[in-house]
Amino acid sequence: MTQTAPSVGSGIWTFVGASGAAVITTPNSPATTITGVAAGTSVTVKWTVTNGTCSAFDNVTLQNDAQPVVSDQPNQT
Repeated sequence: MTQTAPSVGSGIWTFVGASGAAVITTPNSPATTITGVAAGTSVTVKWTVTNGTCSAFDNVTLQNDAQPVVSDQPNQT
């Protein structure tokens, strides 16, 4: 995940709603990774920039699709 670093103030990544076992590795960095999102689920994270009493945010939803299952079938010739 990468957002723009604030020129003034500070930024932080947080979860919106349930996060399950997901972890934001460096919440105060505009460039971070999100780990632990279970296959077949999604989480929403919010990047919030605060400067005194003013703030702005951006929500991003991450979805970890389940890997397809490969089936080894006998030759059909």
